[in-house]
Amino acid sequence: HMDPDVTNALPQDIPAKRLYDKMGDIFPSKEFVFVGITGDSLFTPQNIGTIAALTDSIDAYPEVYNVISPTNISLIEGTEDGMVVRDILKDLPETPEEIRQYRQDLFHSDLALGNIISKDEQAAGIMIFLKNTVDPDDFVSAFIMSLERMDQQSDLDYLLAGKPVVNHYVSLGMQRDMAVFFGGGLAVIFVLLLIAFRSIRGIILPLTV
Repeated sequence: HMDPDVTNALPQDIPAKRLYDKMGDIFPSKEFVFVGITGDSLFTPQNIGTIAALTDSIDAYPEVYNVISPTNISLIEGTEDGMVVRDILKDLPETPEEIRQYRQDLFHSDLALGNIISKDEQAAGIMIFLKNTVDPDDFVSAFIMSLERMDQQSDLDYLLAGKPVVNHYVSLGMQRDMAVFFGGGLAVIFVLLLIAFRSIRGIILPLTV
């Protein structure tokens, strides 16, 4: 049995680990994946369309509980009667004026700025919240494959972060290391038994055990 969760490898008696476990019991949260997006120019009709298409494809996964991205974030505006909540985009912007208005709305949103869009306009992000009832590794495996295909079709670069992503790659590394070191270990044992007993019987019997 392999456990790729790095938090389980921490000493159980240190105060930080006890606090981490206690907070998880009091405030159980959904697994979280963050997709970082970088490119020469994010605010072009093509790249905005690519981000919107990626957002829609992520939202279609049955494992996903909620998705927050630069193309579907809600704007909260104060009014005399209270506040109004509206989607940042009804349709994808195509003209320079529509893109200018979209950029202005995005950078005047306290929720978006610094969270899903960088202040220097060089990077954007998509927040993916997974359902508590699913295996995060199943989603991450399928999502990475689809992201690799999309990466070849656009000028944008993608980076993944989050505990499920770390656990996925740790699991792959553990499988690779087990295959390499188990075979290497058997080879070393074979050589040592050959040196020690100098007979096929002295090699086969211990290796069989």
